[in-house]
Amino acid sequence: MEDTNLFTLSTLLFLLFPLAASSTEPLLSTAADTLTDAGFLSMALTLRLASPSLTLHPADSATVFVPPNAAFIRSGPLPLSLLQYHILPNRLPLQYLSSLQPNTPLPTLLPNSSLTITFSSFNKLSVNDVVVSTTPVFDDGSLLLLEIEDFFNSSSLQELESEPAPTNAETFAAVTEVLKSNGCSVMASFLDAQLYTEFGDGRKFTILAPLDEAFAVDAVSVRNMSDYSVIFRKHVVPKLIRWRDLIRLPNKTLLPTFSDGFEINVTVSPKRRFLNGVLVAVPDMFRGDLVVVHGIHGLLDSSRA
Repeated sequence: MEDTNLFTLSTLLFLLFPLAASSTEPLLSTAADTLTDAGFLSMALTLRLASPSLTLHPADSATVFVPPNAAFIRSGPLPLSLLQYHILPNRLPLQYLSSLQPNTPLPTLLPNSSLTITFSSFNKLSVNDVVVSTTPVFDDGSLLLLEIEDFFNSSSLQELESEPAPTNAETFAAVTEVLKSNGCSVMASFLDAQLYTEFGDGRKFTILAPLDEAFAVDAVSVRNMSDYSVIFRKHVVPKLIRWRDLIRLPNKTLLPTFSDGFEINVTVSPKRRFLNGVLVAVPDMFRGDLVVVHGIHGLLDSSRA
């Protein structure tokens, strides 16, 4: 069964790292040969296929952290970015690594990314909370191969290889378009005026968008940017609340807003929800990873609480 899994991984690795015409780095070629002989077949194959894409400065020194075959079978092959995260661009002797204090960074081949010493003593070493064997797989004075129990931060770094998420600007543009097409053009204007300066830093929030008629009925006069700010902040909750979450809130739940001291009182009736007495008219008008929008029938001023 394990041989079958390794064959499948080998196929995936060939797809991830197509062979290049240039010769591989001699140091990494040595590492691959050594790991093959030592039984670390998955890491050996990964290094052999990826070495044309890796650059070492200097080219004659490196420390490579080596996950076992079981880690590859469990989590799949190492994408290039994650492989780079397992290689230090110079040889750091075990004696030196074991002398470092916790939280010491270890620069890797992955740009702007470092590993971190999490525990060190004479006979125990961990990096990124992963145990490192204190018996080298190989050490010839320029190349050091160290076995580790599992991948470093595999779940977070594999996201680098996934489809890129929409940018804040793309998300906000989509929200504005949805608001305009659903009769909330006034709120869309507030959004455009306010969002990039105050809400464009990646935080998550829920917009409660009054329909345009609500502004005419309540005769709100918008004279300057402070008016925009006051109105908009009362209609934005600093967390994602999808309709499925909203309908589960208990009666009289109070929701905070970006307006200091202003809260929204949720009241419950069968299949309907009121916010400060205002009916939620269009649930989940927009639903994304950063922003959720619900259309409402009126303004959430304090007199409605």
